[in-house]
Formats: sequence, structure tokens, C-alpha cells
Amino acid sequence: MPTFTYTSLDSSIRLLEVLPDKLNGRIQIRLYKTMLPASHQCLPYMWGEPDEGHEVLVNNQVYSGREDLHTFLEVAAQKLANKSLWIDTLCIDQGSFTERSHQVQRSGEIYREASRVLIWFG
Repeated sequence: MPTFTYTSLDSSIRLLEVLPDKLNGRIQIRLYKTMLPASHQCLPYMWGEPDEGHEVLVNNQVYSGREDLHTFLEVAAQKLANKSLWIDTLCIDQGSFTERSHQVQRSGEIYREASRVLIWFG
């Protein structure tokens, strides 16, 4: 399977949905672009120990992330399946300084528009 790559955002944001069913043992995520206001919940993401070995499928492409994010996504597949979420580490292309800077400036608006802010203690 191909490795996940981001497409440009323009003035939109990305939201994701964790799908309830796994594919080949991997959690599936649908990542999509939308404009604010949009119904969504936010998860402020706390970076854990740097390990990138936990694979999920984002739009049918392999994304390798950290264990604490993977653990949250496992629970979300059961409790928040098909709900729109904004998780900065997935919804922002962390490899693009320009996008990261622009989206961080919009984070106040993204959180204000959220129906709920989730807290994950792992």
C-alpha cells in the first residue's frame, strides 16, 4: 500500500473520521477537507515518546504514527466511529512549515467552533 501524502489545504481545514472496521488489521481513517463552521470535536494532541511504528490507513494509504495516538484511535473506532474529529497531528501536514504555521494561527477558531474538546490521558 502507498504511504499517505497530504494534498494542499488552501483556505479549508481537514477533519477526520475513524471508521469502525479495520482493514488488514489496521485502523481506517477518512481524512477530508471542509470549511468552517463545520460540526466537529477536537482532540489536543500531546506528543509522546518519538516512535513512529504504529500504522493506520488514512484514505487507504499507510500513515505511521505514535503509540499514544494509535491507542486513542483504537478507542475512537469503537466510541467515536464516523464522528468528525480535528486532531492536529493528523489534520495538519506536520512536514509543511507553511501549512503548520497557517493552521496553528487558525487553531483558536477551530477549537471555538468545536462541539466538544476531548481530553485523552491514554
